[in-house]
Order: sequence, then C-alpha cells, then structure tokens
Amino acid sequence: MDKALTHVNVSAASGPTLIHAATVPMCTVCAGGPVLTGPLVMAGLGAPAAVLHQLLWVFAPLNLLVLRLSFGEHRDPMPFIVGGLGSILLLLHMASPYFLPEHPPDLTNPFRLISLTLTWLGSPLLLGGAWLDWRARKRAGKCAPEHYWETVLLGKNPGLRRGRHWFALLPSSPRCTLCNAPFAGIGAWLMRLLGKYPSAKNPRLCADCLTKTPIGGAEIELSLLFADVRGSTGLAEHTSPSEFMHLMNRFYRAATDVLVPADALVDKFVGDEVVALFVPGFAGEDHARRAIEAARDLLCATGHADPNGPWLPVGVGVHTGIAFVGSVGSEGSVTDITALGDTVNSAARLASTAGAGEILISEVSLSAAGLASKNLESRELELKGRAESMKVRVMRVRDSGAGVQGRSMYD
Repeated sequence: MDKALTHVNVSAASGPTLIHAATVPMCTVCAGGPVLTGPLVMAGLGAPAAVLHQLLWVFAPLNLLVLRLSFGEHRDPMPFIVGGLGSILLLLHMASPYFLPEHPPDLTNPFRLISLTLTWLGSPLLLGGAWLDWRARKRAGKCAPEHYWETVLLGKNPGLRRGRHWFALLPSSPRCTLCNAPFAGIGAWLMRLLGKYPSAKNPRLCADCLTKTPIGGAEIELSLLFADVRGSTGLAEHTSPSEFMHLMNRFYRAATDVLVPADALVDKFVGDEVVALFVPGFAGEDHARRAIEAARDLLCATGHADPNGPWLPVGVGVHTGIAFVGSVGSEGSVTDITALGDTVNSAARLASTAGAGEILISEVSLSAAGLASKNLESRELELKGRAESMKVRVMRVRDSGAGVQGRSMYD
C-alpha cells in the first residue's frame, strides 16, 4: 500500500461552517442562562432575568438541533450525547413547575432542590458537549478516501471507535455493519435521532454511514473468520423452508451475539455462512487472538460443547494477512463494506474445508496471535484455486463439553 497518502487540499473549504461557528457560543449561552438568572434577580434586574430564563425554552431545543447537525460533519457521537442530555435536563428544569407540586423558592424545599439540581447537572453537561464538539471538529478534516479508510481501519478515527463501543451497548440486533447502530428495539429509536436507520440501498448499513462513507478503502493486515454450516443442503432438504429460515436466523443471532462483543465487523450473512473481519482499529492489535477466541465461542454457542451434540453443525476457518478493506460499489447506487484479496479467499476455503465442530487456523494466524500449537492437530491442505498448500492447525470443542482441545494455549 502506498504510505504517501496525503490530505486533499481543502484550504478554501476546511474552515468552520455556519453550524460549527454557532455550536459552542449557542451552547455556552444556554448553559450560562440558568447560572446568570439568580445574580440578576439579586441585583434587582428581575425583568431581564425572567426573559433570559424563558429563552431556555428556545435555546435548549436549538442546542439539540445544532449538535445533531454538527455530528453530521465530524461523525463523533459523544458531543451530541453529552450536550443533548444537558439540553434535556434544562428543558426538564423549565417544565418542573408543571409536574412538581407548587413550592416556595426556598433552598430548603426538596422540590426546589430537585428543580435546581436539573440545572446544576444540565449546564455542565451542555458545556461539556460544546467542548467535545469543538475538539471533534478540530480533529475532523476532509481527506482522500484512502486516508479516511486508513484512519478508520487502523483505529485513528476516535469518533467512529467510540461510537461503535457505545452503540454496541444499546439493544438490539440487527446492527449497522460499520458503526454498530442497532436497527431494532429502543436503541433503534435513539439512533434515528442521528439519522441511523437501515439504508434502502443496503439494509446492512445505516443510511448515515452509507451516505457519509466514501467509496474506496485501504490495504491492511487483519484477521478473518468464516463460519460455515456443514451439510446445509441436507438440512434444507429434510425441513420446510420456514423451519430452515428459523434455524438460520438462530445461527445468525448466535453469531452476532459472539462477534459484536468481540469488536468484529460482521461483513455478511450469506446463506449458511457468516463472515467477520477483525481489523486493528476495532479489535485491536491482537486481532488474530480475538478471531480465534471468537471462533471457539461461536462453536460453543452452536452447541458443540454439549454432550448431546450441537443444534447446528458448524465449521470455522481463521486466517490472517493483508487484504483490501473498504466500501465498494457504484457511487450513488448500491455499495457495500467488505474485504477483498487472496487472504479473504483463503479464509473462505478453510471454512469450507473444516468439518463440523472444527476450527481450521492458519499457521500465520497462530503466529500473529502468539499462541502455542503443540496441542493441536496439524494439517497441510491443498485449497481450491491456490497453487501452494497451506499449513493449518485444528482446534475442536470436545463432545464431552469439557472445553476446547488445547485450552492451555490461553492459560
């Protein structure tokens, strides 16, 4: 990969936009309004204090709008989350006379203290959101697609990294492949405030990521996990289409429950196969180890550690190497985020070769993970489409449920 990636010359366009210019002063005025009201009243300026107080009805919603629009430029969700919470608390303070019992303006009155606490919490949060927004827009810069993707995939894009972490805590699946925004449950309602809902062009991505992510990518080292249902043709033959669909959905849910907490990019669900990318920017520098551990956990989740046998026979392949990762497709049309290259093809071949309950791990992945392989069976495979054979190690989940053969690797 060409390391001489440079930012696009945007000297004329990279200055602060109108939204950016308005964010910090507007948030600051709104946060300072409740603080100034008391001193103005004490100074005998009751009328200006009342006007300033009533302006919070306007400024607090405007702050939410401005922070939301600013998020659309710098892509870091934290300013909107923190500042938005502050705005909501200030609105609750304004509405407190309507839902709290009538009470005198006495600091010893508990209802008065509740109302003021909303202000004391809301103002610092709003100021914190303004500061986070200022810092986020300082980091944001327009650059070539290759440079953008390099920052994303190598973990140098803090907004996306934080967003993936926080969005993963919200229920529920399915999720956006890139940012982890949930598409169902209460989490989906919250994400819609950020424009994160399934795209009509590609439902595996949210509309926000699809419109903001440029076509292009970068060549990086990563680890890939392919999980393949063994004997799916026979399963489909002996079950009805709806029963087979429910079985596959159960498999997809189990895979999602394992892969999302492991910080994998769930590339795709294709028929009876799951593809996951463990890139350094999300899974960390130990992406090979995390891919192997996720493979083990996936076999456990599909019942391969159960003495009665698995509820679905699955084979897994794990491989590490250089691949192109990014957004592919046609600008303005159907696009997808995926990985391409020989490393990807090899990982797919490993999964298709693995037997039920087996994880075929390339020697490259074991070496990258820093794991010993003396307890694991060794094989040398002739993979379809490859001129050279590949050395792999075989990890299994014992039928007795005792655990993974060679578990001492992790001790």
